[in-house]
Amino acid sequence: MAVYLIIDLDVSDPERFAEYQAAFPVIAARHGGRYLVRGGELSVNGDWGADPKRLVMIEFPDRAAAAATFADPDYQPLIPIRNASSKGRSILVDGVDGA
Repeated sequence: MAVYLIIDLDVSDPERFAEYQAAFPVIAARHGGRYLVRGGELSVNGDWGADPKRLVMIEFPDRAAAAATFADPDYQPLIPIRNASSKGRSILVDGVDGA
């Protein structure tokens, strides 16, 4: 069953984050990840607590593929870059069977 990684991202250092942004999609694709949303204009309804900054949504074939993405040896050097250039929160949610 497909799973969806939804990320709310606040980039503080766009130049440094560009390194992460160039490398991560290749790693995610290697594990079946497919971007559905990558930024764009937001319309917020209701109380989100803190307004989202930049939303990203990536579809993975299943939870194992998502986990493999973040365990990939090529991803490990990107973690410090991500942490130094942005703050974010994410959730992984199951899709609807047969959708």
